[in-house]
Amino acid sequence: QVRRPLDVAVISDLHLGMLVVQELLALIAKQKTVYCVTGNHDEVFRRFVGFQAGQFKIVNKVVLTLDGKKTWIFHGDVFDVTRRHAAKSEVRSTQALFREMLVQMSEG
Repeated sequence: QVRRPLDVAVISDLHLGMLVVQELLALIAKQKTVYCVTGNHDEVFRRFVGFQAGQFKIVNKVVLTLDGKKTWIFHGDVFDVTRRHAAKSEVRSTQALFREMLVQMSEG
């Protein structure tokens, strides 16, 4: 599998599972910056906006300069009027993933 080198990763929807979390931890270990942009499937993360552990940052939006141009990155759920009503089971599963990620980062 050919992969392009990257300096920054901007992700959302951590509910995708532990394989995604493991890949993110590998990037962090390589000193790559990883932004977790909060979204409708990661509602619980909104409480942690501003949290930073090494190169991992939880944000609502990111403004980066890419190819000399400012790029504003945010989750599309900001346009969704139902985002304030995330399912409790969704929130619980995201909390479990976040706890596991923190445990793996502390052991890492």
